[in-house]
Amino acid sequence: DPGPVCYGRGGDRPTVTDANLLLGRQPADLAGGEISLDVERAKNAVMRHVADPLGLSLEEAAHGIIRIVNENMLGALRVVSVQRGVDPRDLVLVPLGGAGPVHGARLAQLVGIDTMLVPPAPGVLSALGFLVSEIKNVFTLTRVAVLDSLDIARCNRDLHRLMGQAEGWLEQEDVPSGDREIAVALDLRYQGQAYELPIAIPPRLDGAVVRGAAQRFHIEHKRRYGFDEPFAGIEVVTLRVTAVGKLPKPDLHPDEEQDPDPSAAQVGERDVYFDGAYHRTPVYGRSLLQPGNRLPGPAIIVQADCTTVLEPEHSLRVDGFGNLVVHTK
Repeated sequence: DPGPVCYGRGGDRPTVTDANLLLGRQPADLAGGEISLDVERAKNAVMRHVADPLGLSLEEAAHGIIRIVNENMLGALRVVSVQRGVDPRDLVLVPLGGAGPVHGARLAQLVGIDTMLVPPAPGVLSALGFLVSEIKNVFTLTRVAVLDSLDIARCNRDLHRLMGQAEGWLEQEDVPSGDREIAVALDLRYQGQAYELPIAIPPRLDGAVVRGAAQRFHIEHKRRYGFDEPFAGIEVVTLRVTAVGKLPKPDLHPDEEQDPDPSAAQVGERDVYFDGAYHRTPVYGRSLLQPGNRLPGPAIIVQADCTTVLEPEHSLRVDGFGNLVVHTK
C-alpha cells in the first residue's frame, strides 16, 4: 500500500508488476476479473522514471526491469542450492504465490533447472502446506564445547531433559503415541567458524556416537561447502531435540491423461514481449486445461490466484494431478 502504479491506489513509481503488465505477461484483470489494472498509468510511470531518463523504449525499459529482478531472484536461488552444495540441475523448481509462475520458468532456465512444476493453486500453496504438514517443535540448549573433550554424562542429562520437554509438548498437543517422532542432533562447527551444521545422533551419547558424529560432520561439510578440515578441532554449539507429530496426508490419485490438444482451453490471445520482440501469444484458462494437454511456448495460462508465463522456447504438459509441468529446454 499504495502498491504498483497500475493498482491505482496512489503508487507513482513503477514496479515489477507494472513491467509485467506492460509486456503482456500479466493480464489486466486479476482474481477472476475482480481487480482491473490500469495499463496507461503503468506506461506513464515506466516512461517517466525509467525509459526517458535512460533513453530506452517503453518495452526495453520494462524488459530491463524484469531482467534485473530475475537476476536478483537468481542470486537467492543460488544461495539455497549451489552454496549449500546442491547441483540445481538435479532439482525441479516449484513456484508459489501469485507471481512465482510469472518468473519461474525463466529463473529455472537461468539456474540450470530443466523442469518447473506449477501446482494447481500456487497462490495458496503455503496455506495448503501448512494444513498438511506435520507439526513440529524444536527444543535446544547451548553447550559450547570441544567435541574431543565433551562432558558426555552432562550432555546425556541435558538431552534427557530436552527429550522430556519434547514428549511433554507432544502430549499437550494430543498426538497419538504411534504418530510421535523425536530426533536428536548436535549442531557442530569447526573451531573458529560462525555457523553450524546439525548432525543427527542417537538419543544417548557415548564415545562411539561422538566419533561417528565427527566423521559425519566432515562428510556433510565437504558436501555442503566443497571442503573439509579433518585435522581441525570440532566444537559442539547446541544440543537439539526435534519433536514431530505426524498428521494424515491427502490420498491423491492421478486422473488419466487425455488428448494432448489444448485448443478447447484457449480463452484468447494477445501480443506479449519476449527478448526484444512481440509474439502473438495464446491465452489459456487453467481450469479448462485437461490432464495430457500439451502446449508449446509462447503461452499465458491464467487462473484466479496466479498467472503462468511460458516463453517461446519452453513447453508444457498437464499431468494427471493437474500440475503444469514446464520444460525449459
